[in-house]
Amino acid sequence: MAKPAGNEVVLLADDEPALRRLLRVALELRGYSVVEACDGAEAVARLAERGGAIDLALLDLSMPRLGGVEALRAMRDLEPELPAIFMTGHPEGAVLAGAPPDVLLLAKPFRPDELVGHVRAALDRKPR
Repeated sequence: MAKPAGNEVVLLADDEPALRRLLRVALELRGYSVVEACDGAEAVARLAERGGAIDLALLDLSMPRLGGVEALRAMRDLEPELPAIFMTGHPEGAVLAGAPPDVLLLAKPFRPDELVGHVRAALDRKPR
């Protein structure tokens, strides 16, 4: 069976540089282009800079300045249909208050195949 892959643009926001680098490489090896941000505020700025040329937001829930939920709210003011995945190492119920119901959750730690599978699933759910 073929592994999930794609050619879309993923906006990756995580405040841990080493993890961000690993995630970028895992996505790029499967054909995705990656735009990086070190926190939620930078992720919102990157989306605005690119004028909507982002296919998916991959956001850590706990980041300085703006966490994932707050960042996604601001991003969806710019791109209402933007698919998203939240990454977290915290128990699900403790961190998802106020999160949109259509966002996928990826619990840390995860394998690269899990990451890419979630990315593909979120992208395939996007309205055309």
